[in-house]
Amino acid sequence: MSHEADAPAGKLNFKFWQEVGPIECIETHATKVVFDKFRGERSELAFLKFILERAQSLLKLVIVLANADPASTNEMVTKLKPLGTANRASECPSLLIIARERDSAWCIQRASDLSVSDPFDG
Repeated sequence: MSHEADAPAGKLNFKFWQEVGPIECIETHATKVVFDKFRGERSELAFLKFILERAQSLLKLVIVLANADPASTNEMVTKLKPLGTANRASECPSLLIIARERDSAWCIQRASDLSVSDPFDG
């Protein structure tokens, strides 16, 4: 989940993520990543690009937008377009963008419904 920091965290750009080195659980085990409260910050985009380029088993990347306002949604989708052409470690992970309504209560309700195998599908 992304949130605004009280103090600057420094420049978490893509170069930062390249220098992190291998993270085994991301590279070999992560099949789905859900990024909640995406605001379109450069550091968020750099992290998502890092995930796409490193996660070899990734099947799905779900991005939940912080704001469901139509203008904001259009702006965020535009900011996410470069991810469509990013190098990918996995053959063909799907990208799902969700505009949140009010709060994330829908996720909690859906996640607590045991008849649903994955609250982020559909």
